[in-house]
Amino acid sequence: MPAHRLPAKARSAIASLRIPGWGSDLAELAVVDLFLTAMDAMGGIRAGHRHGLQRWFTTGNLTAAYLSLVFARPLPRTGDPATYWTALTTAGELLTTAPNPDTRIRHALTHCRTEAAPHQKSAPPTSHAG
Repeated sequence: MPAHRLPAKARSAIASLRIPGWGSDLAELAVVDLFLTAMDAMGGIRAGHRHGLQRWFTTGNLTAAYLSLVFARPLPRTGDPATYWTALTTAGELLTTAPNPDTRIRHALTHCRTEAAPHQKSAPPTSHAG
């Protein structure tokens, strides 16, 4: 089951999420959306891991969800590492904007950036010398 097909109860809980100290529901929802993107890019996720992530989403424990996803990996044959690490890098950047972010998030974000670097495509030249 794709991550974006969460049970209705989980979707409604996510819609009402509030991260203590944050004023923007949009930022919170953006983080959860990035987590769902990463879950889809894993190429498969164990049922127990999915259940734990859904629980953290509904309780607002996005730090635990982030750390759990960072230390998991996309599957070698079915995962999409570029999408996975990019989504987690962006989520980490958003999480570090909260007041007094957990220091583990900063370390995990560094790990995500390191993992994402080999998967980034370089931009083609925009002009030709001539």
